[in-house]
Amino acid sequence: MTDIQEKTILAKKALQTVKGFIGRNQLRAMVDICRGEEREFMLDKIIEYGSRIDTMPRTYEQDGKGDDAIAYLHYFKGGMDWYITEKDKEAEQLQAFGLSDFGYGEPELGYINIEELTKHGVELDLYFIPKTIGRIKEFLKSAGKLAVATTLAASLAMTLSACSSTVWVKPNSTPAEWEQVQADCGIEAANRVPPHMVQSVEEGRSYSTEKCDKRGRNCSTYTTFTPPSVVSHDTNAPLRNQAFRACLSRNGWSEQVKP
Repeated sequence: MTDIQEKTILAKKALQTVKGFIGRNQLRAMVDICRGEEREFMLDKIIEYGSRIDTMPRTYEQDGKGDDAIAYLHYFKGGMDWYITEKDKEAEQLQAFGLSDFGYGEPELGYINIEELTKHGVELDLYFIPKTIGRIKEFLKSAGKLAVATTLAASLAMTLSACSSTVWVKPNSTPAEWEQVQADCGIEAANRVPPHMVQSVEEGRSYSTEKCDKRGRNCSTYTTFTPPSVVSHDTNAPLRNQAFRACLSRNGWSEQVKP
């Protein structure tokens, strides 16, 4: 028996375990790869994950470990992530346990329904290396803060270029240097002055419109009502803009009135 034949037998056995933790489309793609040039790689992955799932803790077996608990599986879709520390005691995996993050850098521990995840196209990460929940939390929070900072940096740069009657100049600078300093200062300002969102209620309003025929007769009045709405406002935006401008100045850029 060749090495590939032996791995094929082991992978078929492991697949019975893996298929309960993976969506149909991803499973189909893995099986297809097993028929192509990357066959041996995928056979090894299936065997690896079959063994990992077989031996990982069941519900409550890492209870009390806190951030020292180890996550063995990672699922992802878009900017969302799920890390599984304990599999369900039942085959259906309706009450697996782990860490969930929906892209905001604020991960939460709780029960995770793997069957529901895979039904909605969430994929199993085949390159994930098991690590502690503490390390994962640090990574997710850093990634979330960076994403928020980058978004705010872009917003600051757009405001600076679109609404100002002034320009920022620096002798012998290039457009590329200007783009870079905007990004760097935007991220610095966002980290120094993070968002502070406050909600307020805007009152509803009524609008009256009069419509008449071509002769100006037979007029009718129509009233349109806009209901009250909740509006979010970042009270730290002015301070963040000041920090942004201070950073530009500190890096040698000066503000001048547009010619």
